[in-house]
Amino acid sequence: MIPITTTSVRVTWKPLPSTNWNGDSESGGYRVEYHQAVDYPVASAQSIPKEEIRGIQASTVVLTDLTRDKNYEISVKAFNSRGNGESSRPITVYVGEAVPTGEPRDLKIKSVSSTEVTIEWKAPFQNQQNGDLLGYKIYYQTNSSSSHTSEEELEVVPAWTTSHTLYFLEMFSKYSIRMAAFNPAGDGPSTHSVIVTTEQGPPGRISNITFYDITMTSLKLSWEKPVKPNGEISHYLVTYETVLESSGNS
Repeated sequence: MIPITTTSVRVTWKPLPSTNWNGDSESGGYRVEYHQAVDYPVASAQSIPKEEIRGIQASTVVLTDLTRDKNYEISVKAFNSRGNGESSRPITVYVGEAVPTGEPRDLKIKSVSSTEVTIEWKAPFQNQQNGDLLGYKIYYQTNSSSSHTSEEELEVVPAWTTSHTLYFLEMFSKYSIRMAAFNPAGDGPSTHSVIVTTEQGPPGRISNITFYDITMTSLKLSWEKPVKPNGEISHYLVTYETVLESSGNS
C-alpha cells in the first residue's frame, strides 16, 4: 500500500496462479475492499466500498477520493463466476501523507580520492515533496569487473543535507549511484543512476613469483599481476640483494 497523493493510495498484490482459479479463470478478477478504520464492526458488507478489477493477471489499482487524515483498512479477494475467494488479511494505511513525487535535483558526483566520492544535490521542488522530508537515501553499487556479485548498498542522510561523501570505496572502480527523497509516507522516485570512477591507488600484492633458467650468475623470474591493480600499472620494480650465509659450526 503506497499513498501517492494526500487522498489516494496505490494497492498492489501478487496475482493468484492460474491453477488456483478452479477452472473458471475467464470470468475471474479481484475486489479491493476498503473502509475507514474504526473501533466498532462495519455494519454491513454492502456498505463497504469496493473496486472491482477484471482479469486474473491484474495486480494493482489506485483508490481515489479518500478522506484525508484517516486510517483505512484495505483487503483484496479474488472472484470468479462461482463467487468470492478468501479475503487477504486487512492492511491499515494512513491517508493524508503521500510519498514525494519528485526526485532530488541537479545531482553532481565527483571522485575526490581512490576511496572517496562526493555527492551534491538540490531538494525536490516544494510542490513535489508532499509534506516534510525526513531525508534522502543514497544507493550505490560497484560496476568493477574485478568484483564478483556486488549488491547495492545504502546510506541515509537527513533532510537538511545537500551534500555527502561516500568513504571506503574500492580503488579505481566504477560506481553506479542514485538517490531518492523520503517522507513519513515512504520513498519518492529515484534519480537516474550516475556512473563515477574512483581515483587510482597503490596496486595490490603480486602473486605466484616463479624462478627459472637459474645459472651461477643469472636467473629469470615471472609473476602474475595483482588481482586488484587499483589503476593502470605502468611498470614493475624488482629489487634484490645478496644474502650471505652465516659462518660457524652447526
